Amino acid sequence: MKVENKCLVTEPRIRVEKGNGRIVKAILLTLILIMSVLSAFFAYTILSGQLSDKDFVEPTSQYKPENSTTNVKAAIVDQLSLTFSNQTFIEATTNALVQEGYTVDYFNGERVTVELYRNLPLYEYKLIVFRVHSGYDFLFTGEKYTAESHVQEQLTDQVLKVQVSSDAEFYFGIAAGFIRQCMRSNFTDTTVILMGCNTLCWPDMAYAFIERGASAVVGWTGAVNSSYTDEATSILLAQHVTGKMPLENAISETMKEMGIGPHDETRLGYYTREAKPHFP
Repeated sequence: MKVENKCLVTEPRIRVEKGNGRIVKAILLTLILIMSVLSAFFAYTILSGQLSDKDFVEPTSQYKPENSTTNVKAAIVDQLSLTFSNQTFIEATTNALVQEGYTVDYFNGERVTVELYRNLPLYEYKLIVFRVHSGYDFLFTGEKYTAESHVQEQLTDQVLKVQVSSDAEFYFGIAAGFIRQCMRSNFTDTTVILMGCNTLCWPDMAYAFIERGASAVVGWTGAVNSSYTDEATSILLAQHVTGKMPLENAISETMKEMGIGPHDETRLGYYTREAKPHFP
């Protein structure tokens, strides 16, 4: 049966503020000269494609397989640990990946910064699981918002001021433009799993990862709660990584076992370099 990709407006609580240059205008006038002086250095650093000690965000923990002859790496980027931690999911996912020969880097919420996103391609991961809040075209970091940080990216709406609800703290969010223009280097056939809400509702974020070298981007067409997406992702990884099932089949089996998402008709799907969505 052919499934229509329906964009669902199901996450009104998440707020994003763009165009923050108006708020920080006075600060920007004093910083613009400094930014222009440093731009040559930043350009050199980006072009060098090397991860310096200054840029490196140390994983919260790392897990390695025993007696492995491969050097395949995976990452779990867990911004949700700040508000919806699930150590059972993390341990099960890590163990499953390690058993398949992956070295797994785990980043808890405090380490999910703008700089981590910027440098992710340089870690050379083949699989990245983003357990993060998200909106239609942005991903949350765990870095608290300040007007004085990432000024150039704020001016161009590459990073955003976001919050989960009206009474929550503000954090930096990463827009698709940041993936395209600010990430250093490219991914190499990396599978990206976006566990948050609405990550395939609009294609821009998925396309940005594909343009950066990802082989496939998995996500949701609408809203999901943390327990549902944790369970679904566990099933998906068991089918695809442990069971060696092709991604399309693994997604289909996951949806059969999970059923339609808790909000309307939320479905799991993926984008590939064919530049079209797949909803098995």
